[in-house]
Amino acid sequence: MSDSLITKRAIAEALKQVCKEKPFDKISISDITAVCGLNRQTFYYHYQDKYELLSWIYYNENFAAIADDISLDNWNEKIHELLSNMKQETFT
Repeated sequence: MSDSLITKRAIAEALKQVCKEKPFDKISISDITAVCGLNRQTFYYHYQDKYELLSWIYYNENFAAIADDISLDNWNEKIHELLSNMKQETFT
């Protein structure tokens, strides 16, 4: 795994952790970087803002997982899997 991907995942995990403590609209970049021990410059090297980070999380941790082998025959199962994963992540 590349260093860039490791950093992106660390930032993503930090956002998820901070989201357990405060609403998304109240979260600052400083809140996120304080949790993962990185500076703001590093954050902005990888993401434009917290909305791009959130989009990255949804795509890489949810949509990409089901996109590989989705078909007309299994799309309903894949969507159920996607929603189940999102629900589990929300409540853990």
